[in-house]
Amino acid sequence: MFRRRNPLTRLSQLRGVIWPERGFRRLFAYLMQRVVRTPGSTSSIAVSLSFGVAISFTPFIGFHLILAAVLTSLARGNVLVSAIGTFIGNPWTFPLIWYADYELGIFILRILGFDFSQQLLSLDQFSSHPTDLLLPLTLGGFVLGAISWFTTYGAAYWAIDAWRQHRAKRIMEAKLRRAQATRGTGADKTHDTPTKFDQKTDQDTK
Repeated sequence: MFRRRNPLTRLSQLRGVIWPERGFRRLFAYLMQRVVRTPGSTSSIAVSLSFGVAISFTPFIGFHLILAAVLTSLARGNVLVSAIGTFIGNPWTFPLIWYADYELGIFILRILGFDFSQQLLSLDQFSSHPTDLLLPLTLGGFVLGAISWFTTYGAAYWAIDAWRQHRAKRIMEAKLRRAQATRGTGADKTHDTPTKFDQKTDQDTK
């Protein structure tokens, strides 16, 4: 029912992952509309979105959706909204996120007294010493994830609450306009229809 008339080729599907057909701006605008229109409390929706964004800063690529869904379920949030939050991690942002994770992780480890070099690791070095890359990535990812969680929660709560208040105001104004229009129509009909007293007066005049 929802299939395309002309199925996409593998190359088109891969291109859609790297760059959406209608652009990232329209994609994120659509996703934000889905978030604010999702039923549930403002706090619940903001928490769900925050978990999705926060998990995207961890290096556990391939498990972001699962981890976000588990944490959101424990918080009794909306799993679909958490999945939307994971879209912050995409092929265009992952290099920046991982670079920030690694740099922050190295910085924290050095403060704690560990000696980690910031030289780029080769494939052989990573296979023999995977912790040299995974440890700073994980540590930095958790710290940046925690920061992004609180930042996203505050921004999402404010935006969703403002949108819902604005929507409620528009609905109320529309109801008032309809009520006023209905009263005005009723008043016009009452004024145009002759009363029994008017009919009796006309007969007496005749």
